[in-house]
Amino acid sequence: IKRAVPHLTSRDPREFWTSGQWMTEASGGSDVGLTETIARQENGRWRLYGRKWFTSASTSQMALTLARPDGNPPGGKGLALFYLETRDAQGRLNRILVNRLKDKLGTRKVPTAELTLDGTPAELVAGTGDGVKNIAPMLNVTRTWNSVAACAFARRGLARARDFAGKRVAFGAPLSEKPLHVDTLAGLKAEFLGALHLTFIVVELMGRDEAGKASAEQKNLLRLLTPVAKLLTGRQVVHILSEVIESFGGAGYVEDTGLPVLLRDAQVLPIWEGTTNVLSLETLRALEAVGGLAVLKREIGIWLREVREPDLVKISA
Repeated sequence: IKRAVPHLTSRDPREFWTSGQWMTEASGGSDVGLTETIARQENGRWRLYGRKWFTSASTSQMALTLARPDGNPPGGKGLALFYLETRDAQGRLNRILVNRLKDKLGTRKVPTAELTLDGTPAELVAGTGDGVKNIAPMLNVTRTWNSVAACAFARRGLARARDFAGKRVAFGAPLSEKPLHVDTLAGLKAEFLGALHLTFIVVELMGRDEAGKASAEQKNLLRLLTPVAKLLTGRQVVHILSEVIESFGGAGYVEDTGLPVLLRDAQVLPIWEGTTNVLSLETLRALEAVGGLAVLKREIGIWLREVREPDLVKISA
């Protein structure tokens, strides 16, 4: 903590670090319990051996990763959470082999690699077991950031569509004066605003939890809404951007408009940090853990009391 956190929070480009999370292996994506990376103690130091099939932020200075200490049982409970630094004091890769960079559909600006850890030095973060449980707080952050990114992509696409609608003249008038086109954009904006509000409810709850100010009900609500928000916003943004591209007609299908790359980059958002089916099952587990829907129904009741718009009051009733 003393070494890494000051780098991770620095705004000085000479000092700041980024961090990767290296969990996905060929044997399993969401099923991280199948992790085959082994951790061995050699001369009083942990070293990792294995192949990480899909590593995020491969150019980062550090990473959190899962590995199974020698002799531990199979499954998630037998894994441990490790901290590693990617380069040594001389700037050389820390016993890490880069097999290849992934040729991805989108997010090509973020280097993702397949790596082999060949005795990479690492440090235990929280004991020699329960690695999946111990990495879960980071997953909650990245899933929430996934929702924030979905909102940002949707907003960007809608801004482009609205600007185009005011400039494109068809059948004697701008698209912004065509009722059907305006209705389409309004529907997309409503979806975006819903996603934005849901996302920042989760952000607020996470902030309260991290500051130690969350009640037991708010903690339960955070556990319940984090996978729900990621699931919904990840799917919404792909739909919204697809509609945005269609709203441009043929121009939307051309690379130099900058629209296709938005859709390609957004397509990862329903996939990483848990697909729809995985998150659905996690939501069911969260419901069981928090005792059902009561905590959510209570919160919805509080939100609805703030509604003043007559049409919305009628809908909520």
